[in-house]
Amino acid sequence: MYESYEKLIELVNENDTPFFIKNNIDIMYRFIFSQKKHKLPLKKIIATNFLLDYYCIKNGLKKTSSSLENVEECDILFFYYPRRDLKNFIDPVAKKIAEKNISIAFIIYREILPYVDFLPNVKYYVYEDIINFKILLEAKKKYKHYYLPPLLKWFQKTKIDIFYQRLIKIFFQKYALDKETTSLFLNHIKPKCIYSIHYTSNPGCLDAINSLNNKPVNVLIQHGFSSLEYRFNDYKGADLVFLWGKYHQQTLNDSCGVRPYIVLGNPKLEEALTKIEREKTEARPRKSDMSKILYVCSPLLKNQFNKECLDIFINATKDQNFKITYKLHPGESKGDYKCYFKERLISPEQLVLDDDILPIINQSDIIVGSTSTSLYEAMAFMKPAVKVLPPYCKNDWEKLGLPFANSSSDLKRVIFRLSHESNFYEEILSKETDLIQDYFNGIKGSSFRIAEYLVGLLS
Repeated sequence: MYESYEKLIELVNENDTPFFIKNNIDIMYRFIFSQKKHKLPLKKIIATNFLLDYYCIKNGLKKTSSSLENVEECDILFFYYPRRDLKNFIDPVAKKIAEKNISIAFIIYREILPYVDFLPNVKYYVYEDIINFKILLEAKKKYKHYYLPPLLKWFQKTKIDIFYQRLIKIFFQKYALDKETTSLFLNHIKPKCIYSIHYTSNPGCLDAINSLNNKPVNVLIQHGFSSLEYRFNDYKGADLVFLWGKYHQQTLNDSCGVRPYIVLGNPKLEEALTKIEREKTEARPRKSDMSKILYVCSPLLKNQFNKECLDIFINATKDQNFKITYKLHPGESKGDYKCYFKERLISPEQLVLDDDILPIINQSDIIVGSTSTSLYEAMAFMKPAVKVLPPYCKNDWEKLGLPFANSSSDLKRVIFRLSHESNFYEEILSKETDLIQDYFNGIKGSSFRIAEYLVGLLS
């Protein structure tokens, strides 16, 4: 019934679907219906799709009311996304704006607190601390009386499987809590502009923004290459999207729900390269052995495709004298790889989960992966990046003249050439250099350009 988005849309259009379901059906398909029904337990799906925080908040809440009276109005609100690897899309920009006579504030998730670089004289609000018992009760009341009855009728009409019904109920419980919390907070802080990454894991926050009487300008910044693709691009609800480079303009134009955009650069990449320069640690010079290889993982349990790519890499590099590091996707855990531990194909010590990937790229000789944005970021660090895809996939890097592999034997040959043929190595770096401007515009000055544009939106 739900093997494709088109089939789900037919179901929605034919069954008098409530507005709040229609408005979120793209996100629901992405995080609920596209899941293989018997592949993952319900608990794992909930945790993977950021729905688990609803239970963490609900179960940890005490019957004490935190006050919103101390919330001060601001011009620009930075809405943190709960992933530490994305914070440098926000922090460098905020730092530059804080130097001006502009009032700014942050709303952040508790889990990201240890990694926040706090700015002086700037207000930081923890999202979970805003949720008091009164807000929770109001959200539960709205879910019970406004969302649940139409949901149950829709379930009855569509005969949706009980597995998906349970996930949809959890989705809208969290949606109701996010919307109630964000609405109350925004009505107190009254920002003129909001700058963030995306709202795909908390659509209730987005709908709260769009429901305000004096709606702020909602600006989102590109955070990956695949985040722009197809109908599920991550920029739903944005009034304006900041892109990294001109290359991404056409990609966004070809996707559904296209938003106004402007090319301003990549502040995260700028911050990493500036730090390297500041510490006077230039990119590692090429050594003859080229022994350090970084494999950038994509979520292993999400689909068979990602496992096939990993298997190609393992078969190509096993029994060789490489120092291999596996950088996990932020949505993964080391436990996802236990079958590889058991077969001694990967050791737990080789897996890196929480660390920022950009310094790891800088310390590596060759970068290998399948769909990760890090393959493109590696080019800015003057590292050869190899794209691995299964044999049945057309590898788009072939037409760019970049190193690619569709099998273990292909990958083994590419790695050998990069390690032993200096002319081939230099040729690849030259081709990557030609692409960097198109992908990332001018990296230097990205934070300044974004800060200036946000300030300009206030007038």
